[in-house]
Amino acid sequence: MKVKQSPTVLALTTAAMALPGISLASPQPSRISVAVQTSAYSEANQSTADIVIGDRHRYDIDIHQLSITTPVAENFSISLDTARELMSGASPWGTTSDINGEPKLIMTGATISDQRTEIAVNLTRYQSWGNLSATVESSHEQDYDALGLKLAASYEFNRQQSIVDYGISYSSDTLEPTDADLYGRIKKADKDNLSIFASITQIINQQSQLKLGLGYSSYHGFLSDPYKLRDIRPPERDQISVSGQYRKYLAGPAAALHVDYRYYTDDYDIDAHTLRIAWHQNIGNNLTVTPSVRYYSQSEAGFYRLIDDFSLPDSVAQSSDYRLSAYGAITYGVTVSYQLPIVESGRLSLAIEHYQADSDFSHDKPNIAHPGLIEFTLALVGISAKI
Repeated sequence: MKVKQSPTVLALTTAAMALPGISLASPQPSRISVAVQTSAYSEANQSTADIVIGDRHRYDIDIHQLSITTPVAENFSISLDTARELMSGASPWGTTSDINGEPKLIMTGATISDQRTEIAVNLTRYQSWGNLSATVESSHEQDYDALGLKLAASYEFNRQQSIVDYGISYSSDTLEPTDADLYGRIKKADKDNLSIFASITQIINQQSQLKLGLGYSSYHGFLSDPYKLRDIRPPERDQISVSGQYRKYLAGPAAALHVDYRYYTDDYDIDAHTLRIAWHQNIGNNLTVTPSVRYYSQSEAGFYRLIDDFSLPDSVAQSSDYRLSAYGAITYGVTVSYQLPIVESGRLSLAIEHYQADSDFSHDKPNIAHPGLIEFTLALVGISAKI
């Protein structure tokens, strides 16, 4: 029995590698670039006081990533991105209450293990006014397959002081639980997702730029978690996000300030806010140190229940998933990036982040916190070069 991993892990590892810079559309690469990254994700053990049955050792995930981009002909480039994840540990199976009515976790065993392989191929055509790109993505696990297509474009105008990015993506996923017969789970289910996005970036002056974005996603199909004791979610979900990014270069300290904000809402009745602030400090000609802090807060889903209710019919939506509860989270991190003098365009990056979720951090603080909220540490090392 397995529990699906949140895509947050790969998102965090990608964000941790980000370097400062104020630029608009990317030019065609002139050489082959290669990047390799290894990450270690580890969740803190669950308190035994919160468990009625199961293992307290939560997830550990090792992530290995490879990215290669090469120019092709006069106006094209091809990129290959691969990721391999190895995960093991226990996670909440459901919730119940003790004799005092307090919520307690029913945990899985710690023998859960899984592997995930993801491959993405991107083709980009570079024009005088911007670029066009197409990406095909495939992800495979023992019980889960996903195939996606993304089309995107960027258009520069206003003497290359402004750029509009827009695109559309579609994915089709198939779930086949490996222990369906043993636990009476659904044997096979499908879901699909259609997303559109658009953004505009404006250079304000030589030291700063502003970006505003809008996104919409629509999910259809089997959206419940089949590995939980009682998880019944609506078969449709619409999501809207509005985002803003501000970049400011400060010549005095030779540093760049990055401020990102995102508002999210969906028809599960969840509203969420994300604010991230990072300071990219250059030290000498080769070293960059980037401390960052990220704050996240969300309200609970309309059908969220702290305690699983088996008296309700299957037609009534309910879920005790902690990710649907009202909570907030704070992430602290630091990235160190060093330009390798012995390798042309080579760079070594080290990063560490610590994440702590707590119901007290939420703008919609619940009366009783979910006992399954997580705490984790993410560490990574990466190296990139052009050949």
